[in-house]
Amino acid sequence: MELFLQKPIIQLKDLIRTHAQAIPGYSRIDEAIQYALSRPAPDIYDPIVVQRSNGAMQLVDINSLLVAQSRAMASLSNVVGNLEQIDQLIDAGRDKVEILNKILQLLRQVVP
Repeated sequence: MELFLQKPIIQLKDLIRTHAQAIPGYSRIDEAIQYALSRPAPDIYDPIVVQRSNGAMQLVDINSLLVAQSRAMASLSNVVGNLEQIDQLIDAGRDKVEILNKILQLLRQVVP
């Protein structure tokens, strides 16, 4: 491992002769996970090579991607829950000022 700490990832990739493809750095988390999980079974947990817009390559661990996806899903769940609360206020025929205040309160929880 120490042999490759100061060398570009491309040299390691060439040495181990893997068939890994670099995914673009602008790829979404879910796209990267789908890419990782669609690889052959022995390669699923291998790091993913990400190519930045400047051409630099970086390794991303599958565990890091799964943690990021989990956080994104939790955030999305929070947004959906807040939207459901707003929908219930509107359906209940509440006062418009009360609804707007509640919307602002719920938005503060979602957007810092």
